[in-house]
Amino acid sequence: MFVGPTVLETLEAASEEEELHHSSQDIVTAGAWAGNKDMTLRERLNHLTPDRCEELASQLLKFPDVFRDSPELTPWAAHDIDVRHCKPIKLPPYRVNPTRQSVVDEEIAYNVGPRSYKARLE
Repeated sequence: MFVGPTVLETLEAASEEEELHHSSQDIVTAGAWAGNKDMTLRERLNHLTPDRCEELASQLLKFPDVFRDSPELTPWAAHDIDVRHCKPIKLPPYRVNPTRQSVVDEEIAYNVGPRSYKARLE
């Protein structure tokens, strides 16, 4: 049986003391979890079971350089598409034949969901 504070309680207690330093990494603060000044970590994780909440909180403590307090671009991945020396393709809008439009509508419904608008054809 575990006796003592849970990882989540440790995170919150440290947050209430203003700052929790992990070596030379970023600071974890209670009131500004994930950029939301009005929501504490416990409130962000209230949809999880206590075991899952504890597991996630331990990962947050273990890897503070990966799970930062404020949302920003990750230093661990880069996205770059080499298009060589191609110019952008610019096409004017055009009508699609009804057969092709039904296929496009099916793909949109499958990937995104039903259209919430009706295109006006003038």
